[in-house]
Amino acid sequence: MAKNIFKDNPLIKEVHFKPGEKIIKENFTDTKLFILRKGKVEVTKEGIRLTTIEDKGTYIGEISSILGIPRNATVTAVSDVSLYLVEKVSDFLKQNPEAALDLGRVLAGRIVDMNERFVEIKKNFDEITQTLIKDVEEDTGQLNSIQASLKEIEKSLL
Repeated sequence: MAKNIFKDNPLIKEVHFKPGEKIIKENFTDTKLFILRKGKVEVTKEGIRLTTIEDKGTYIGEISSILGIPRNATVTAVSDVSLYLVEKVSDFLKQNPEAALDLGRVLAGRIVDMNERFVEIKKNFDEITQTLIKDVEEDTGQLNSIQASLKEIEKSLL
């Protein structure tokens, strides 16, 4: 994204967070869009760490800011963090079409990544399922064999 859109832009202000401070809280509703200027943040969902972000220019909170839905993750500062804050996202994107295009590319890339992860998870799930089915079938066969042996022993004792 072109750096000049951040200079003297009344729609953008710089904000700072200390390590441990929450930038975005999961399930909270607001429409703020953040753009990482410097520092490192951690993204968690339901207490599970999803990723860390430290790449300058990374959009943070874009889904909720565009769709107006509750935040789907918590973002916490890991180091001293500086972000650009956009509160009027629609106005910002209308005035900066290159930012809108860039954001669209980022979102499309994230969809591709999620699809690839989903396929990998599905393959792993299918493999584990097949292994479990095989193990259960083997165990069932062993149980049937043990059961037949026990019946033979019972017959011999009678």
